Amino acid sequence: MSGEFNVQVSERRKFKRYSAVPIKVRFKRSGEFKSSELIDISIGGLQIRTHFDFLMYDDYECQIEIPLQNDKDIIYAKAKVWRIEPDEENMDQKKRFVAFKFTEIEEYDQIVISEFLTSFEENVPYK
Repeated sequence: MSGEFNVQVSERRKFKRYSAVPIKVRFKRSGEFKSSELIDISIGGLQIRTHFDFLMYDDYECQIEIPLQNDKDIIYAKAKVWRIEPDEENMDQKKRFVAFKFTEIEEYDQIVISEFLTSFEENVPYK
C-alpha cells in the first residue's frame, strides 16, 4: 500500500523543477515589478521566498530574466498563486514561500526556459 502512495506523490509534478539557478524573477499585480528570491522553477511555474503579501489564486504578471553569455533574455508571463507556506527558518523576518502556476506563457518562452535549465541538475536542494 505504501508503494502506491509513493508512486502517486512522485507523479504529482508534471514538470521537472530546478533550484540554485541564476534566474531573476519579478512580480507585479498593480504598480511596479518587485523582485523576489527564486527558490525553484520549471516550465510550468516557480516558487519564491518573499516578505511581500500574496493571496491565494491571485493573478500576477511575471518577469523572468534568463542570463545569456553576453546579454539577458526577459520573458513575460502571467502566473497564479498556487500555494503559500510559512518559511519556518525565517519567521522573524515574516518570510514565506509562494508557489505560482503559469497561466499564460508563450511556447517559445517555455523552450527558452527549458533549454537554459538543461545545463543544471534537477531537484538540487536550494541553499
